[in-house]
Amino acid sequence: MVIAFAIIHGFAHGVVVSFNPLVMTAAFDDKKYVGRLIAIGLLIFTAGMGTMPVVTSYAFDTTGSYNPGFALNCVLVLSAAIFFRLCWSTRSTPVTVPGS
Repeated sequence: MVIAFAIIHGFAHGVVVSFNPLVMTAAFDDKKYVGRLIAIGLLIFTAGMGTMPVVTSYAFDTTGSYNPGFALNCVLVLSAAIFFRLCWSTRSTPVTVPGS
């Protein structure tokens, strides 16, 4: 069971980290700042991964339930998705993959 979890979690986490540059490149037209955008995105991702366990455990200690921490996480993820959608640039031509 632990081995199956490690494999599935490894693939899922790897997708999040490795698709970030691809999504940032497709989302923003200005290729000059893609490196900065990726760095800022990973900084925010790491900050969330580092602080949410503390916030969720504090919520459990004070309320006796994990629900406030999960609710906060859901709100933050949904707000990030909405913000990302608002920042998505409109393209007149489709994105092409180099070498195809």
